[in-house]
Amino acid sequence: MSGPEKFHDVPAEKIINLTHINSGGFGDVFKGDHVDWGITVAVKLLRDPTGQTVNRELVKEVRVMHHARFDYIERLYGIYKKQTNGVTYLGIVMEYLENGSLDSLLKQVQPLPLSLQFRILHEVALGMNYLHGLQPTLLHLDLKTSNVLLDENFHVRLTDFGLSKWKQTSTMSRQSSTSYGVGGTLAYKPPEALTDLNYKPQQAFDSYSYGILIWSVITGQEPYSNAVVQSLVEVCVGRGQRPDITLLPNNMPPDLKDLMMQCWSQDPDKRPHFKACIIVTRKVFEVLKLDVIKDVRIVQDKLRNIQEDTSPEGQQNEHDSGLSGEQNSAPLSLKSSIAATAEYNEVNVGTSAAQESEAHQDVPTDQQDPTQQGSSESRIQEQKDSKDGSIRNQFEQESGVILQQNPESSSSGRSIISTDSDTDYRYPAGQEQPFIMHYFPQLVERLSNIDPILDSLYSKSYISSSEYSIIRSKRVYHDKVRETLLFLKNKGTDAMNQFYLLLQEYDHFLVEDLLKDQG
Repeated sequence: MSGPEKFHDVPAEKIINLTHINSGGFGDVFKGDHVDWGITVAVKLLRDPTGQTVNRELVKEVRVMHHARFDYIERLYGIYKKQTNGVTYLGIVMEYLENGSLDSLLKQVQPLPLSLQFRILHEVALGMNYLHGLQPTLLHLDLKTSNVLLDENFHVRLTDFGLSKWKQTSTMSRQSSTSYGVGGTLAYKPPEALTDLNYKPQQAFDSYSYGILIWSVITGQEPYSNAVVQSLVEVCVGRGQRPDITLLPNNMPPDLKDLMMQCWSQDPDKRPHFKACIIVTRKVFEVLKLDVIKDVRIVQDKLRNIQEDTSPEGQQNEHDSGLSGEQNSAPLSLKSSIAATAEYNEVNVGTSAAQESEAHQDVPTDQQDPTQQGSSESRIQEQKDSKDGSIRNQFEQESGVILQQNPESSSSGRSIISTDSDTDYRYPAGQEQPFIMHYFPQLVERLSNIDPILDSLYSKSYISSSEYSIIRSKRVYHDKVRETLLFLKNKGTDAMNQFYLLLQEYDHFLVEDLLKDQG
C-alpha cells in the first residue's frame, strides 16, 4: 500500500536504508524505505531531543496537518520516533518527492517553459485555496519556491505549512538570519509583519507571499538577491519596495502581472483571496494547456542530461523544503523513469538502440554489413515485441480479459480483444473501451502523465481511496498505468470511457500517435 490514510506513530525500526539528503534549520532530512508500506518516504528529523510536554504539542500540531489531504498538498503520514540513550527524537514522515523543490528546478532550467510556469502557479493557488478554505482556516505562513515540491511530472505539492511549533522548537530556526518574527522567510513576508510588533497573521500574509512567488517563477530569480544585508530588505519592503518588475519578460500575461501586483499590495485589504487568484491562473494556464505535456518531457530530458553530467557527490535531492529559510543549490535527483518514453528503451528493454549503435561505432558506415544492421534492428523490435507480450500476458492473467494478437498486423504489436463470449473488437474510432484494451501495452509503456488522470479518477469516485493508495505506491509510471487499468476494467464501460476522456485531456499527443501508428 502507499502511505496510510490513518495517522501513525512510526517507530524508527520500520524505516530502513535511511540516507541523509539534506540539512536545514528544521534539522536533518532523510529518505528511507518503510518495511510494511513498501514505499520510499521522507523523514524530517529534529536535531535536538524534546521533553514530554513539547512532544505532546508537536504531535498535536502534526495530527491537525494530517487532515489537510488534497491533490496539491504533500502527504503527511505520521510521527517518527527514535529512542537514543533514554531520550526521544521526533520527526515527521512524509511523502517523498523525487523532483525536489521548485527552487531547485528554477536554478537548473532557465527559462522554464511558459506552460509549466503557468501550471505550477495555478496548482500552487489551488493548494493554497484549499488550505484557506478549511475550517478553521489553515495559514501557510512560509510560502516560497523551496516549499513547493514537485512530483515526477512537475505537479505541485505544497509543504511545511502550519508547523510553527516545530519550527520554533528547532534551535537553528531560532537563529536563522532569514526568518524574523511570526513565521515565514524574510523576502516573502508582508510589510505589516515586519513593521508591527503586535501583528497577527491573516490570509493576506499568504497572498503577499504568493505575489513574490509569481515574480520568482516568471523571472527564474530569487527576490532581492542583490541586497547587501538582510536587514535592508526588511526596511525597504516596509517602505513599499518590491522585486524589480523591469526583469519581467514582455510576454508575461497582463492578467497575471496585475494579479502579482495586487497580491503584494502594501494594503493587506487589497490583496485577493486565493479563490479569486485561481480564476486568473486558470485562465492564463488554459491558453497554453495543450503545450504542457510536450514541455514537461523537454524539461525531463534537460534534467536527465544534467544528472548524467553531474558527479555522484552532487546528486542529492532537495527534499528539505526550506524550513530554515535557506536556499539550497544541490541538483535534483531524478529517477530514470521520468524521461518519458526513453525509460522503456533504456531500462526495460534489454538492449537499447543506443547500445546497438555503440557496437558499430568504430566501424565505418561503408564497411558495416547491411545484413547485420537489419539483424540489429530486428533484435530491437523482437525485444520490444517481447516486452509488449509480457505486459499482455500479465494483464490477461490478472484481469481475465484475453488480448489476442491481430493476425493482420502481428509485427507491429497491435492487438484486438476477446472476452469469454468470444466477441472480437477491432478498434473503431469513437469507442473508448476498445481503444484502451487494444492499446493496453502501449499505454503502459508510454503514458508518463498518469498522475493527473489518477487524481481526477479519484476525485470523481471512479477509483476508491484504497485503490488510489495502492496505485500511488508504485514507483514508476508503467506500474501506475497498469494498476489503474486493472482496477478500471472491473468497473465497467463508464469508468473506461472516463479514463479515455482524461487521456485525451492530459495527453492528446499520445492518442494521436497511437492512431497514426494504427494507420
